[in-house]
Amino acid sequence: MPHHGPCHLAWLAQLPQDRIDEHLPSGSIAKLSPHTVTERKALHAELALVRKRGWRFTNSELVAGLFGVAIPSPSAGGESTMGLNVSSIGEPWSVSHIERRVLPRLRACADRLKR
Repeated sequence: MPHHGPCHLAWLAQLPQDRIDEHLPSGSIAKLSPHTVTERKALHAELALVRKRGWRFTNSELVAGLFGVAIPSPSAGGESTMGLNVSSIGEPWSVSHIERRVLPRLRACADRLKR
């Protein structure tokens, strides 16, 4: 499974710590842009942050100027089996905008999907 992009990491962060590495490439991690996280230690630190706050933001990690926000989307049984993502091109949103405007809408969509 690729680890790049907000949705992949939002989902990956929900796995138990001992299962994360089985979903990462066995060799080196491909650098798709200057902002791609490629070192395992940094990637695990990023996953810990995502796990703590419950969402992931990326800026130019895949393509210059493309940014996105994602959340894991738990199934009715509670396990995260997918994620929801919104992406845009241009000036990245502030954390305040993400928390006030984007996350409530993503979470509302996730709630409707698990019914």
